[in-house]
Amino acid sequence: MTIECDPSLQSSPGDFGIVVDGATLRVPQELYGFLREMNLHDPADIVSSIETFPGGFADALGWNNKQVKAALRLLTPQLEGLVHPDILLPRIPYQYATGVVPLEEAPPALPERHLKLVSGGGSNKPGPA
Repeated sequence: MTIECDPSLQSSPGDFGIVVDGATLRVPQELYGFLREMNLHDPADIVSSIETFPGGFADALGWNNKQVKAALRLLTPQLEGLVHPDILLPRIPYQYATGVVPLEEAPPALPERHLKLVSGGGSNKPGPA
């Protein structure tokens, strides 16, 4: 499958604007430039990169991560039969597989006074016996 720049296409938050045309993936100009910078020349690599690094795509397009993920959901059905199903099928969410919570879903930091209470005042030195 080839990837070509199509200046007539436009992306918008939540929609990459990518069109599958036979064996060609037509991509809006702003996204095409970013894909070239990232050395992404294959639809499977593009999908994997979006899933792994949505923030990079968000920064490049001026979107947020949720908009990038929504755009991927729109693109996925177009790539069925062209990209291996293991890449397109939803996986276990990252935070469940790794135990890491994405920053945007993390609870606010505890105030410093709470940290001192939890840590016993901040001293790791043993007290008198």
